[in-house]
Amino acid sequence: MERRRRPRPRQGAARDVDSGQNPIAEREDGREASRFPDLVERYLREHAAHLAPRNAADQESMLRKLIEPHWKHRRVTEIAPADIERVLNLIAQGRSRPAKKKTKAKRSKPPAPPKPTPIRANRAGEMLRKVFYLAIAWKIRTDNPALGFRRQTEVERERFLSMEEIARLGDALAAAEDRRAAAIIRMCMLTGARVGEVRTAL
Repeated sequence: MERRRRPRPRQGAARDVDSGQNPIAEREDGREASRFPDLVERYLREHAAHLAPRNAADQESMLRKLIEPHWKHRRVTEIAPADIERVLNLIAQGRSRPAKKKTKAKRSKPPAPPKPTPIRANRAGEMLRKVFYLAIAWKIRTDNPALGFRRQTEVERERFLSMEEIARLGDALAAAEDRRAAAIIRMCMLTGARVGEVRTAL
């Protein structure tokens, strides 16, 4: 009497087909899934191009130099809130300035330590929030990982001159050879206007 061999359990792709899946289509979807550089290109082309030139250039710089190197090969759907926080923390730490090239007469100085840039990190977070809002509108993903990003504590950089400092500045302006430059500084002190605005007016 012959023994009937038990059918071996199907494995791999055959098992997936039996369960109703299409492994070939899934592999193709994986290859065609949008990666972060693709999203950057579309964001710059369809959104940033309509912003003011300076704002558009600033956003492109942040995306290209500060963010894209970390997520260059990541799919858009794989980026999580933890990834957002990690990259924003790195931006907030700042970057070291590269050392100048050595010359025969003078040795180059070591690179300066990085200066914290929390304001830059917050601007990057706001931009990423918009980037992923558009990713939802473009049907690339269904949620926004940057929606509740943790804002860095910003340190105010404004400082007001004391009366003694104002007096010393007035004396320096009175003795300045460049009368136009002195007039511009005086106008800025009196009106609080920006230097560029005063230079255009005078």
